[in-house]
Amino acid sequence: MKSIQSDKINLILAFSAVLFTIAMLFPTNRAGKQKFIETALLNPKYRDEVGAIQISDNLDTAELKKIGDKWTVKSQNGGMTTFADEKTVQSLIENFIKISKAYHVSEKISRENKTATVTFTKKDGSMCSKVDFFSQNQLTSRISLSADSKSTWEISDSVSQFLTSDMSFWSKKEIFPFSENPVQATLFDAETSRTEMTTQKKELDFLISLRHGTILPDLPQPAMLDSKLSVQNAEGRITTISVYKNTSNGEESYFYTMLVKKSEIDDGTQNLFFQSENASYEISGWTYKNITSCFRQQS
Repeated sequence: MKSIQSDKINLILAFSAVLFTIAMLFPTNRAGKQKFIETALLNPKYRDEVGAIQISDNLDTAELKKIGDKWTVKSQNGGMTTFADEKTVQSLIENFIKISKAYHVSEKISRENKTATVTFTKKDGSMCSKVDFFSQNQLTSRISLSADSKSTWEISDSVSQFLTSDMSFWSKKEIFPFSENPVQATLFDAETSRTEMTTQKKELDFLISLRHGTILPDLPQPAMLDSKLSVQNAEGRITTISVYKNTSNGEESYFYTMLVKKSEIDDGTQNLFFQSENASYEISGWTYKNITSCFRQQS
């Protein structure tokens, strides 16, 4: 009899503990529901006024800057700047201006758990939003944040993918960006000083579809020029990459630098944008072999 009563007491205590845990995880207001407000992390009225965005995590700060109608991204620690993918940047903005339910968690914030900070600045240099992000609640799939440095809130997590300073995430992936509608490509072989050209649509479309690897601030040394490849589009814009071979550790690896020459229809702002790039890029041996094969077929 005592054993049955003891089991009942243990069951009641266990059930009470579960209720207490749920109450702690889901605080409620007086109406018995968790307090929330409907808000956006960035005021929608600033959608077209954003001129710069900073994403800081525990590794680095990615600085996105708008020049004309295009974006660049700079690594604060690495010092390198490359062309940002406009669709990725626009997706970030759209997710931040989306109206969502923000659930109140605490009147305090825990800075040691901060994972990232995103700051939006208008074209005139004034800040229009700054949000600190913390850990994700695995039970609710919400992410904790603070926009006033005083209280903590949770929203449905649709922004975690953007909370990174990784240059490879933000950059344009194409080896020959801004080369839509290509009309010709040339290859200069540094060893033979021979120049080859192709105007075949199949080869040109293949070239502009290829993607680079890791982005670096400088060329790994020793680096020896192996070739120069240029793609010209119908507007007259020419993108040239200088490919360097590195044979350290007894293995061949390839890297390149880029130069974009503006077309006659590109204005001064566009030229400033093209000149802002100063990074180096890794290219796989397989990709490089396939690039050069586009020209060998023409011989």
